[in-house]
Amino acid sequence: MTTDDKLKELGFGKLLELPFSIRISFKKVIEYWEGKASNPASPDHEKARKILAVIGPEHVFRTKFSDLSILEEYREDLSLLMSHVFPEALTENEIKAISVPFVPMFFNPTKRLQKIMHKAGADHKFMLRDFDLNEVYKVAGSYFLEMGYGIKQRYKKPTFIDIPDLERGLTRHYRAFFNGEFSTFSLTDKSLELTDEDIRQLVEHFDDVELWKEKIPPRSILLEGFAIITLFDVTTDQALSELKDQLLQKDVLHAPESVGKLGMYVKNYLELGDVRLGVASYDRETQKIRSLGGGDLTSRILQNKKEAKSSECFSDSTFIDLFKKKGKLVIPNVEEAELGDQFVTTLLENEGVQSVILAPLVYGEDVLGFLELTSKRKNELNQITAERLDAILPLFTVAVDRALVEYETALEAIVQEKFTSIHSSVSWKFFEAAGKVLQSKRNGHLIEPEEIVFPDVVPIYGQFDIRGSSHARNKAIQADLLLQLRFAAEVVQTAIRIENLPVYQVLMHQINGFISALKDEINAGDEVKILDFLGKEVYPVFSHLEKLGGEFQQAVTNYNKELDPALRVVYRERKAYEETVMMINELISDYVETHQEFAQRMFPHYFEKYKTDGLEYNIYIGASLLQNREYHPVYLQNLRIWQLLISCGVERLIHEKRHGFPVDLKITSMILAHNNPLSIKFRMDEKQFDVDGAYNIRYEIIKKRIDKAFIKGTAERLTQPGKISIVYTQQEEAEEYHKYIDYLQAIGYLSHGVEELELEDLQGTSGLKAIRVPLNFEQADEHSIDELLQSVLVAE
Repeated sequence: MTTDDKLKELGFGKLLELPFSIRISFKKVIEYWEGKASNPASPDHEKARKILAVIGPEHVFRTKFSDLSILEEYREDLSLLMSHVFPEALTENEIKAISVPFVPMFFNPTKRLQKIMHKAGADHKFMLRDFDLNEVYKVAGSYFLEMGYGIKQRYKKPTFIDIPDLERGLTRHYRAFFNGEFSTFSLTDKSLELTDEDIRQLVEHFDDVELWKEKIPPRSILLEGFAIITLFDVTTDQALSELKDQLLQKDVLHAPESVGKLGMYVKNYLELGDVRLGVASYDRETQKIRSLGGGDLTSRILQNKKEAKSSECFSDSTFIDLFKKKGKLVIPNVEEAELGDQFVTTLLENEGVQSVILAPLVYGEDVLGFLELTSKRKNELNQITAERLDAILPLFTVAVDRALVEYETALEAIVQEKFTSIHSSVSWKFFEAAGKVLQSKRNGHLIEPEEIVFPDVVPIYGQFDIRGSSHARNKAIQADLLLQLRFAAEVVQTAIRIENLPVYQVLMHQINGFISALKDEINAGDEVKILDFLGKEVYPVFSHLEKLGGEFQQAVTNYNKELDPALRVVYRERKAYEETVMMINELISDYVETHQEFAQRMFPHYFEKYKTDGLEYNIYIGASLLQNREYHPVYLQNLRIWQLLISCGVERLIHEKRHGFPVDLKITSMILAHNNPLSIKFRMDEKQFDVDGAYNIRYEIIKKRIDKAFIKGTAERLTQPGKISIVYTQQEEAEEYHKYIDYLQAIGYLSHGVEELELEDLQGTSGLKAIRVPLNFEQADEHSIDELLQSVLVAE
């Protein structure tokens, strides 16, 4: 089989496009032995004569050939001829072979290389790592420039070969060195004579493979001889380098694919195939072991759990060794270990783990977490393995520390977004202030942050309130307490029926008294009084009845089944009420938040919302809030139209959804109109904005008390389900809102029948008036409101 045929068989047919046409020749080796044989003083004189006797004048090795089967046919002769390059004494240690130049084929391998090839499997193809055909072509071309023209530009990229070790279940890495001194070349009729300009172009444009093919065409050079390839096992060094590179990556301990690579690198570094890697963090304050990133990385200790108390995993002695002494836990044989650690037992029972190493990751004086190794082979992990971990533990320590910081940062971002965020419309002001603080720190005189104040902004306030929520809450508590008392009465009645003791009669009398009083109404303190009665007087009796067994015990068991397992009370009506309030709050909040995106795109403004039994929101708009944009009152008018539209939308949404609520609750909507600009100031202690100045405080007082306002001269509340109430103090405010109301009535979102109302004086304020207008649930629908909001945005 020729070189070309062998390449095609191995799937390397594209290598036939190299600059060289290759012929095997041992001319230089034979000349070496002939020199030794002709010199009687040479120590190798006799050996050379014996070798030349075998490699006689007619031997095929004295010819040039491309039939690679000759090398196999004359294997023993080849070994004898190359004995000075492959000494027998080193065959078990050196990883070396004869190779066809630039072609991944090995002949006359040392015994150590033979073992490596055997472990790789018969089907494995040996290839240089990260070398494609173009790179091989450039390497071959640069070799020709050096040998033929003395241009020392040989390609210097390190060459590696990755070879699997199927017995150990890992991949070994070898650095390859090629010795080409046994090769010569000659030109053919396809060769082109290279000029100085050609050589300059090739040197300066090394990456241009088409240029190389133009100047040194494929198969235009005849290469005669062979190469020596020597491999050095760099598996440990490579694994350590790859571990460093991988652990420097962002989110490396949170991404499952990255964790898989880390496990492979650790296996290669330890040269152990049957090893699984885990990493866990440790929270000293809570004494909990946690999977990193909220559970993305599986901990060998935790298995499928996200966290666990350290006491649930470790015995007292192991805890002291790991956390106090900061030493490694090494268990070569799990079955013989008598440590009493729960995680060891779990690993053995669930996965058949036979050996374990836990290595604490120590940063300063703190244990940040653990590197965890497990194997299903006894003694696979031992003290020697544990010592080797010392080189990689600092890498994992730094990675875990960074991962914990990244995780905390991500959590803080979520908390800020959901709970205490600085609104994007005003964040620029905070960054300006922070920049001044940072600059002062660098200049050596640290200053306090300046006050964040936005003057002359117009407020927009609104609220959606769940009507009658307090009454509904009290009715739910009343119903649950009555039910619980009746369940308790059933237990006492059972006790009286079986064992009619006076104490049971007294207890029954007390329960009936509470039931009778609670039927009509529930008063402040009733809930605490009843639960206190149950806890101090009823439950001790129930505990006694349970111990008696039989019907007594069954009656108490039936009672306990009716209670919420966590709260230990009947929790039916209250649960339905609380679920309804939560559903309404989420629906309103999500709707308003979604449509806030429309409003922000119309014009930037400050927005904040608060969930109560319903939702309140504040909006501020004005020139001082803007960094690089002009303000005009038309944007305020747009926001007021937007406010009316989302009020219609929220009312419509709750009206449609309320039939699916556990409790039938309704909402009311109110808007407070206020034309006078005011100032808002960020309160550093409370981490929120508030109005600034004594005069502006009146606005805050109105906001806090307006939801309890009554129509003057009546007992009727201003806010009513199915109607939008707009409170104002100045006539021009009313006139502006009348324009918007007329328009929304014309297009069917609001009904006719606008009410002009005066309000009863509130504590600290008087002279309030209101417009109240009914909604039109028959024509308006959520989609049409969305479309109108979009049209307002587009028009803007």
